[in-house]
Amino acid sequence: MSYELNYVTDSAGKKTSVLVPLEVWKTLLSENDLLNNKLQVMNSIIEGFDEIDDAKKTGKKLTSLSEFLDECNN
Repeated sequence: MSYELNYVTDSAGKKTSVLVPLEVWKTLLSENDLLNNKLQVMNSIIEGFDEIDDAKKTGKKLTSLSEFLDECNN
């Protein structure tokens, strides 16, 4: 993908901002949302495994999948 970037500079000529075409920006936002969702899922999975490890160490009983689904259906 090739597109033109426009830079905004301060009085010293230092780049302070960049302008991208609107369609590119929309694509970037969409991709960012997808990556954030993936990150949330991955973090939840990690937390779940940590919870399992903690339960094994402490002997805490965890809710089974069947119990969880029964709770969700009520």
